[in-house]
Amino acid sequence: MLKKQDTSKIRNKAGFLLKAIKENWVHPEFATQRKTSKTTRKEAELQRLQQEKTELEAEFNRHVHETCHHIALERPDLVAQSVQAVLDEQPFYRQLYDYSHTPVENYHQRPALAALVHAKLREYFPPSFTAVEEHYHKQLTALDQEIATLLTSNTSDR
Repeated sequence: MLKKQDTSKIRNKAGFLLKAIKENWVHPEFATQRKTSKTTRKEAELQRLQQEKTELEAEFNRHVHETCHHIALERPDLVAQSVQAVLDEQPFYRQLYDYSHTPVENYHQRPALAALVHAKLREYFPPSFTAVEEHYHKQLTALDQEIATLLTSNTSDR
């Protein structure tokens, strides 16, 4: 503060500093620097939360895939039934289907078909997925709330 003031106008430096402290004077450059660093920290936190959410969603999808894979190993007849149901509901996927292979082989070789079969298996075995869905849903909801809170505080700071 003293650097910005004309020294000829300040008679008592100690008194000037005491008044500045009591009245909480802030240097304009310092205020903008503090606001910028605060915004940068919030943006970094937001990015971290969004990355964490993406990782959590990927972990959930891996877990669903593993569970479906185990079901496919134990119940290949159900996979064949699911593949047939998908082909009946969405004829487009008949183009991707290789009739020289079994439905289970097609399930393992065609990721697009596997994703639809996973949805069918989740319908057939809801108890196998309910606990996992609830667990991840709680975590995703908490992350969404943190992100929303951070976004609302970001908009109110501006």
